[in-house]
Amino acid sequence: MAVGLLIARPIACTVTAGGSGAANLLTPSPREIWIAGGAGAQAIDIDLLSAQPVDCFYLGFTNALADAVWTIQSIASIGGAATATHVDAQPVRLAGNIRDRFPAFVRFAAPVTGRYFRVTVSQAAAPFEIGNLVPGLAIHWPYEYGGGRLPIDTSRVEQLPDGGFGVDPGIVKTGFQWRFVDLDEETREKLWAIAEDRGEHKPLVVVEGPTYPPKATAVHYAIFRRFEPYEREDAAATKWALTVEEWR
Repeated sequence: MAVGLLIARPIACTVTAGGSGAANLLTPSPREIWIAGGAGAQAIDIDLLSAQPVDCFYLGFTNALADAVWTIQSIASIGGAATATHVDAQPVRLAGNIRDRFPAFVRFAAPVTGRYFRVTVSQAAAPFEIGNLVPGLAIHWPYEYGGGRLPIDTSRVEQLPDGGFGVDPGIVKTGFQWRFVDLDEETREKLWAIAEDRGEHKPLVVVEGPTYPPKATAVHYAIFRRFEPYEREDAAATKWALTVEEWR
């Protein structure tokens, strides 16, 4: 796997799955969840609407237990037989999770071109739950030291006359900012296409590098915030500072 920060833009798709709330797998909010029809293996069939390359999958806001695994396969059609297996019973949980919900992320060694895929999740003691399912095609590039995470507290706090505080509790989530360096023209244009497609309101998946598989805290389901203009140092090298804020 390459060193650097990875950005995966969601590929438009439809899903077919048992249980309840299958449409919630594709809504932006991770709090709208799909609940499997029972414990054990449960399949989600994915139609990318046309044959196209895909190299990564993300599951967000899962209730994965310690024994939870997932498998990713190419299939002949929705409901059809598997034609290739790309991930075979890999643990869902990533190391280092500090929250009560668990992200899963996997990137293939190389892109796979196809239209139909199947994600199968399995755990023994409870029906599986997923807030977001994102198939994507990733780009990655080195970024400068100096980038980092920012805790964002959504609580509203008002100072009181007696010296205390009135607090309307929210949550603490993560922002992340970084600067890509020495971008070549091809990668800069790919990033520009993602920025135009996502704007500051459509989610994407950002994974901090260089460690792979990533730690759970390095995987961000987020939206872009505070776009800045890119800076060209010469015809073949561009810098671009970007910021995302998690959608929780």
